[in-house]
Amino acid sequence: PLAALDFTRPPETLLDVGHARLAYRRLGQGPDLLFVHGWPVTSATFRDIAPVLAQRFTCHLIDLPGAGHSEWDDPRRISIAGHTETLCRAIDELGLERYGLVAHDSGAAIGRYAAARQPERLVALVMGNTEIPGFTPPLLTRLLRLLRLPGGQALFRLAMRVGFLRRSDLGLGTCFSDRSLVDGAFYEHTVAPILRSKRAAAGQMALVTDFDPADFDDLVEAHAAIEAPVQLIWGSADPWFPLEQARGMLGQFTGGAELAVLEGGKVFAHEE
Repeated sequence: PLAALDFTRPPETLLDVGHARLAYRRLGQGPDLLFVHGWPVTSATFRDIAPVLAQRFTCHLIDLPGAGHSEWDDPRRISIAGHTETLCRAIDELGLERYGLVAHDSGAAIGRYAAARQPERLVALVMGNTEIPGFTPPLLTRLLRLLRLPGGQALFRLAMRVGFLRRSDLGLGTCFSDRSLVDGAFYEHTVAPILRSKRAAAGQMALVTDFDPADFDDLVEAHAAIEAPVQLIWGSADPWFPLEQARGMLGQFTGGAELAVLEGGKVFAHEE
């Protein structure tokens, strides 16, 4: 296997997309694969997957604005629509005329919207545990209510500092079957940067400040526009994006879709 990337330090390359400079890492050789992360993580969420796939593919990993080591100034650009524009620009800047897409969580929603704009460039889509059109997770509704309360974001950061709260349902415990994995490498790459830097916290929170479940209503149309084959990889015990709801998406993709189930997995099944 290829050596793992160091996601704790800024990469050598920043990809200029006009309104932001995206942290960009490239690994391997072969056909192009673009990785798109969700919330509140960075491209480090693919740290164990990319080195394996890099034995056969050129893996392109970016941090979206507000996440990781990307440089950004305008929080108004940090939204589902804004990230879709950013991803389209990144695809152009990288010169990806034909590419595969590996995406997770809200990154897979952003990736679907971007791919639907130029479906002829997409070779294949692999996505896992992500937004489902017409379904609003009750846990998401609860999280948004908390974060939008006066002092709610500060309370969330406090919960992230306290181990047992971080691993509880009030923290990130609902995202892992093995709650101990909230700590360790996931903590180092995802939680610690938010706690160390107010700017990092502001960047991640900017996405949920104006988050609207209606942002995903147009995914049905995006699915119809995607002509490439689609592979869903889903944690069966995910309380955010239930497996049975995910099954309902299979018939929406013009190019066809298949579902692989990771028994007992939750949102971050790929991290487990």
